[in-house]
Amino acid sequence: MHARTSPRRGAIVTAAVAALLLAAHAIGAERPRHQTLSDDDATLDGLDGSTGIALSPDGKHVYVTGSFDDAIATSARGPAGQLTFLGSGYDSDPGVDGLDAVRGIAVSPDGRHVYAASLFDDSVALFHRNPSSGGLTYGGIRVDNGSGGLRLGGAHGVAVSPDGASVYVVARSEDAITAFARDADTGALTLIGSHADGVGGVTGMDAAEGVTVAPDGRHVYVAAEGSDAVVVFERDLETGALTFRAAHVNGVGGVSGLKSANSVVVSRDGRHVYVAGEFDDGTLGDDDLGAVFARDTVTGALTFLEAIPPFRTTSQDFDCLGVSGGGGIAIDATGDRVYVTESWHSSLLVFARDRQTGRLTAVEQHCEFLSGLGNVNQVVVSADGEFVYTTGLDGSVVTFGPNRPPVVAVPLEDRTVFETEPGTPVDLRGAFADSDGDDLRFTASHDRPDLFDLLVEGSTLTIHAQPGATGSADVTVTAADAEDLRVSDVLRITIVEPPPFRPTRADVRLVDGEARDSASIRGVFPRLGKTFDPRGLPASIAVGDPAAPVEIRIPADDPGWRGRKGKWTWRSARGALPRVKLTVDGRKGTFKVVLKKLDLSGAPDQAFTVQIATGGESIDETVVFDARKKGRFRYRP
Repeated sequence: MHARTSPRRGAIVTAAVAALLLAAHAIGAERPRHQTLSDDDATLDGLDGSTGIALSPDGKHVYVTGSFDDAIATSARGPAGQLTFLGSGYDSDPGVDGLDAVRGIAVSPDGRHVYAASLFDDSVALFHRNPSSGGLTYGGIRVDNGSGGLRLGGAHGVAVSPDGASVYVVARSEDAITAFARDADTGALTLIGSHADGVGGVTGMDAAEGVTVAPDGRHVYVAAEGSDAVVVFERDLETGALTFRAAHVNGVGGVSGLKSANSVVVSRDGRHVYVAGEFDDGTLGDDDLGAVFARDTVTGALTFLEAIPPFRTTSQDFDCLGVSGGGGIAIDATGDRVYVTESWHSSLLVFARDRQTGRLTAVEQHCEFLSGLGNVNQVVVSADGEFVYTTGLDGSVVTFGPNRPPVVAVPLEDRTVFETEPGTPVDLRGAFADSDGDDLRFTASHDRPDLFDLLVEGSTLTIHAQPGATGSADVTVTAADAEDLRVSDVLRITIVEPPPFRPTRADVRLVDGEARDSASIRGVFPRLGKTFDPRGLPASIAVGDPAAPVEIRIPADDPGWRGRKGKWTWRSARGALPRVKLTVDGRKGTFKVVLKKLDLSGAPDQAFTVQIATGGESIDETVVFDARKKGRFRYRP
């Protein structure tokens, strides 16, 4: 199956697979934002009835099953967690099968294969994944044909073991789990065996929907909606075969919170198991969201700890119009946060997890009317714990993420400004960066209005020196995003008088009448250090006949300047004559001018002149040669 793309392939769209990006480590410290991909968008397709969701191990791609579209949608994942829709593959595509009412989806740990469970095809389909593009190519199907030990009727959930050796599929209609051995090279599946409710002592598997493998690979857990239960299987690490161990049923032995259980997850440390259910008794605000169990890391046995209670927090002034039961459930890699989706009222709930006890504390909730979480279904967390992604049956993928503050990318350099300058610009774009790609607004402040005024327009700070004033002051520049998260940096502005450029050596070579004359001028000026910046300083250079010299003017803020930290070079525009290169070093207090392709044929043999002017039109220094020797004028003080 190759991805079928939309007309605007690669466009980042703001619409709901629900990619909810939430700050996993600093909930509330950075306000969450969201992005939504929606099947309602004409440029997107394949998301209607979004159910299953899986992230590739390399974090580059997100795969979503569109159960109403019989499709798998592929999106690229950007550095800020945002999704770019790439395209969808469909059950109706030539040669493709196993996507009719597709539900669960899983990516192998090596990122080479994707497996999808089909509710109506009674199957699990294999797709080969291109790790670079994320594209999927159909690789085959294992379908329940009523014989051979496969129990895939109403296939709903799929999981791959951490070692990549086994694949497990739970089937809602057959109340069963089927185990496959996986070929790491081809991805092909070979039947190991299956277990069904009421067969061989197995219980608690009625309408099995969710399945997960413990991080240590020793146990498999199943959430069964019809049995209101979570079921424990022991896994053979060599063969992948399963052995039924126990079923924990809602209302039995003090267990609660498992009503319509449909999703299950094990913490990374293996110490706790969390189960989410769809609803309890239907009374708004009175339904448990799921259950928390302690897990024996050796035997895999579960001990009930508590039901996940209805969400309530005094820190919020809304409760999503009442919360009724859970849906999908996920835990971040650090084990600090647990996320539960509640489809009845279309909300995402965030809980802080105590790593020692496993118990949960409600900290945050997000509702459809604020975040676009229409009929939210499953949820996953990125490996870095920064982003949470959920699917919605209304055909949406909503992305919430931390609104991270801007940062100082390159510290602002101190500047020396000449008091005669009309205005010295400072470009702020490269100095600050925002990892979320937010547009930034800039402000600047200082406490020396007697020295200079500041004007900020867009990303340009302009310094206007007060006439006749000299001195230094610190300027604080602040960058802020749309939600007013800020970062600041400080630069020192020093106002000085324009420095006199005094020539100390000049050499002029004349080749009469051929426009091949040249001149080289060296000199000194007061040392201004690495803060020296000549871009705001107008200058002129004149060479030749004192009455009518060849003159080169460099206006303030001319784009020909290049340099930093006090050392700068100016070159004349390409193709312009004469060719000019001016180098100035504020740290050494030296300059050099090289002029080539001059035409000085009209210059007299006597009183040849070189003039260097700065700070406007006044001539600061003039060199007058009084003799011509062998085609050259030379000046030494």
